[in-house]
Amino acid sequence: MTAKITYFMLNMMTESPEYLTIQAAADVLNTNRRRIWQLVKDGQLQAIENPLDRRSKLILCGDVARFIKFANIKKP
Repeated sequence: MTAKITYFMLNMMTESPEYLTIQAAADVLNTNRRRIWQLVKDGQLQAIENPLDRRSKLILCGDVARFIKFANIKKP
């Protein structure tokens, strides 16, 4: 069972440098991982290397919150 991140939880995390995995960001934005990678490629989201697992990338929660705010995405 995976934990879903709600919009409220995302708002609470924007004050500190918390990160989301690609899948968690996709869940928040109600999309798929391919779309998240496209947003990273287009420069709309920034992905950093996960220091614990260099094969995976992380996205700053604040970036996802700003994307929601400026893209007028419906809140889940």
